[in-house]
Amino acid sequence: MSNNKRSPGITSARAPEPVGAFPHARRAGNLLFLSGMGPRRRDASEIPGVKLDADGKIVSYDITTQCKAVFENVRMVLEDAASSWDRIIDVTVFLTDMEKDFPTFNALYAEVFAHNQPTRTTIEVKSLPTPIAVELKVVASVGDWTAALGQVRCPRCGRATVPRSVGDVTVHQCQPCGGLFLHKGELNKVAEPTAGDLEFSTLDLDSFEHDDDHGPIACPECDDEIMRKVEFNIHTNIIMDWCPRCGGFWLGKGELDLINEEVQRLNEANKEKVSPPMLWFARFIWSLPR
Repeated sequence: MSNNKRSPGITSARAPEPVGAFPHARRAGNLLFLSGMGPRRRDASEIPGVKLDADGKIVSYDITTQCKAVFENVRMVLEDAASSWDRIIDVTVFLTDMEKDFPTFNALYAEVFAHNQPTRTTIEVKSLPTPIAVELKVVASVGDWTAALGQVRCPRCGRATVPRSVGDVTVHQCQPCGGLFLHKGELNKVAEPTAGDLEFSTLDLDSFEHDDDHGPIACPECDDEIMRKVEFNIHTNIIMDWCPRCGGFWLGKGELDLINEEVQRLNEANKEKVSPPMLWFARFIWSLPR
């Protein structure tokens, strides 16, 4: 990651015009710094949620309307600067009436940051440059910043994954879609105990008809490596994505539970010496070269 990369100021054609000699954002390395953003609209004299008198003084305001407008303005600048809402890493909040407006702001903030929780500082100020009651100052990542820090992004929805403990193992989970990324060796640790190695599954579906809403995905660890569709069990149609380069697995929402249920069933069948269901299991275990 370059620490001295600095771009010219970034101006969004959709966000409200700056009220001074500054851009909407500026990039430094893989960090994006946004100027303070309020609820104003571009090319509009009226401010969402604000009622002014003849002298331009605030008569009344709706903090809910203002907050939603601020969030939308921040989102537009991020998108126009090649970043996104889920890549926000720090927020500074300015409120002109902490006692009155903080509870409402805090509730709305929790809704829009349900899956991404950046650090935050909230400050009360006497006034802001324009007749508004709330302003946000945001820092976000851009480019390959998350990859440089070793973070894993969901290959299906692009959001940053978060750590999730499964037994004694910490895996990567995408909270919005529920997917899991397991590094090589982790499937054996998080799945139900069984004889053999579950990660020797290579029932490649290249020659099978298979409906997948997402299609091929790139490995979140290797980035440019397309994962292969492998079949855990033809009887339950559990399809996993496997990376031939790093050996990692991507499991869709609920697939780990399905795998555990099937392993339990097979363990019970093995105890009862029911051999037919174990034929595919043997192939499952031994098909990959060691």
